[in-house]
Amino acid sequence: MDTANNIVSYIETIWNILKPGGYWINLGPLLYHFADIPNEFSIEPSYEEVKKIILSFGFQMLKEKTGLRTPYTQNPRSMMFYEYRSVFFVCQKPIL
Repeated sequence: MDTANNIVSYIETIWNILKPGGYWINLGPLLYHFADIPNEFSIEPSYEEVKKIILSFGFQMLKEKTGLRTPYTQNPRSMMFYEYRSVFFVCQKPIL
């Protein structure tokens, strides 16, 4: 989700392409790739705001965990290790 300039547009696209009864499973940080790029328009809401947007589309939140330690990259031969605190959720598009 954090690769979007407009995360609302991403959520809307997921809503439009997911069949009724389908699941959206997400794991990742909200890093927002465009946050520090000059002259780049980017919407960067907090997870609490993102969750409200998701629910406003009509998704049902079935499972949710925040602050999950998620390894990103590491070198076992050195001390280098990156990890994110990610959000995990499972949503379902209701059957109409």
